[in-house]
Amino acid sequence: MEPGWPGTQKRNTPDLRQGGAYGIPAYPKPLQSTTPQPTGDRMPEVSGLPQLFGHPPTVPALPELDELRAMRSTGPHAAQARPLTAPPIRSRPASSLPGSPESIAGVVADAPPATGTTPAVARSTPTLTQQLAAIAPPDVARQAIEELGILGRELDSLPDALAQSGLAKVHHQSYRRASIAYLSLAQHAWIALAEERLEQRGAEPEYRNAAVELARNLRTIRQDCDTALANSALPLPQRKPLFWSRRASYFRAGWQRWQPALSVPGNPTTMGRALLSLRGFTGLAAASGFELWLHDTLVLAVHVMGVLTALGLLTLMAALVMAGNGASVITAVGVLAIVMLAWAASTLLISAPQVSLRVLLGASLFSPQRTVRHARTGSGFLAGLLRAWHGFAGITGLLGVGYAIGSVVYQKGGLDAFRAQAAPDLLDRVGGLVTTAGIAGALVALLTLALVALPLALISLFRYIAELGGSVGWVPAARRYALGPAFGVLLASLAAGLVGVDALAIGSGLTHPPLLEAHVGSPDLTLSWRAVAFLATALVGWLAFIGIPFRIGMMRWQAIWLRTLDTHRAEVGSHMRRLSLADPSTGTQDTSADNLRAMEY
Repeated sequence: MEPGWPGTQKRNTPDLRQGGAYGIPAYPKPLQSTTPQPTGDRMPEVSGLPQLFGHPPTVPALPELDELRAMRSTGPHAAQARPLTAPPIRSRPASSLPGSPESIAGVVADAPPATGTTPAVARSTPTLTQQLAAIAPPDVARQAIEELGILGRELDSLPDALAQSGLAKVHHQSYRRASIAYLSLAQHAWIALAEERLEQRGAEPEYRNAAVELARNLRTIRQDCDTALANSALPLPQRKPLFWSRRASYFRAGWQRWQPALSVPGNPTTMGRALLSLRGFTGLAAASGFELWLHDTLVLAVHVMGVLTALGLLTLMAALVMAGNGASVITAVGVLAIVMLAWAASTLLISAPQVSLRVLLGASLFSPQRTVRHARTGSGFLAGLLRAWHGFAGITGLLGVGYAIGSVVYQKGGLDAFRAQAAPDLLDRVGGLVTTAGIAGALVALLTLALVALPLALISLFRYIAELGGSVGWVPAARRYALGPAFGVLLASLAAGLVGVDALAIGSGLTHPPLLEAHVGSPDLTLSWRAVAFLATALVGWLAFIGIPFRIGMMRWQAIWLRTLDTHRAEVGSHMRRLSLADPSTGTQDTSADNLRAMEY
């Protein structure tokens, strides 16, 4: 039986060829590129760019490359063959890894040599394959983590190279598939780390082949970019597809949160939360153009309305100062502080690192996993309904923002309201109009985002319950990754519910006491029944959605672990008794060195 969590491999180890027991997608299929695919262990010697231009290949496949590659990997001068800028770490051949028929380090560490007709592309930094070849980990887990870092850094740098070389429109689909393939690889690596089986999983042929295939496709894209940049006689126009910069910025945002978590030894809690951010932003980058435009427009409407409201309040304050109304100025300052606080809270909920609307949208709607969980894949039907609701609510919200601003301007009298002689009166009219229009538009935009986020938050909360209570093969540190995101979703849902109840009470004309009462000059603070009810709801929600499911999951893990220990103890005892029995024919006990060593082991 393999090490790790004994007795749980059959239940928890996913079958990577069929999607796995967790239901997560299997390793991605080979990406389609313009370069002919290699056969066996041999990489292509030319890129697909000459065929794209209609030119014959200028770098022929030389037989000396095989000899040079063998000398670099096995010869006495292998260390000198590496670039000087590579990390000073000893390399280990891929054949020394158990169960790894082909290592990423063997993905052609040599670039195609330059001939007399094609100038060599100068490099100031090691290539991707050279960095991969320089890795010499003491164990397979370290190699898997470092390979994820190298592949992620290459994905992070490719958008700029594609834009500069003019190949963004040619390779944007290949880059999108590569980012999704990297996300799938990172998820399989994290699940193996959560089960303490990264040593075994990193050496499995399926994992090795997926990592090697991703490295090959990234190398193909990089070669095409280098060839296009080196071809100064026929430069390509730097045309980019729609939303290219936005998609690249989303993937970069996810990578910036995932990169610091790639540590050795890996921390399942930190890596689990970073993986959630990576899935959310990678999924958002893979969304359709209409959905990206709709989301960005709604977020932009919130910010624009917030700026208009602040400018309107400042204009009103200037008019009040010119009129000498000090009491009203203090009131305007308080309203401005409330507006800025609400604006900051909405920005945090939209763009927070782990628990935000963007992460929930990308992970639940647009990612291949369609869920915030790491253990299973979400329902495609439910994701389709949520995407339809996102589109309907977004279009309705944008129309509502325009209608709210237009109705405010119409009620204020339009342009005729600005025909005033005195400056204070003009500032007062302009400030009142801008403030009212900004508040109306901001409320409609925030309400739209709240309607989009509400079903996502509720579904994610129940999924976190299953994540905290399930996956009995995960170590406690891996299970704790969901505590922070679940608490953030719960707190945001309770705060939104409190604001909604207050808004309904104000709209219906009902009187309700404030949460906290304090009087000037008196040290007494009084909690109202609303505050007590809110705190009680938060406590019950914590116990029901976070505390109790987490304890249930821990108890299940402990029960399985103790039962497995009892089984192993019985097996070891039986083996010891069998080794210590006397020989039936002679009546003497075997005291040979091999038998004593076996008993000691």
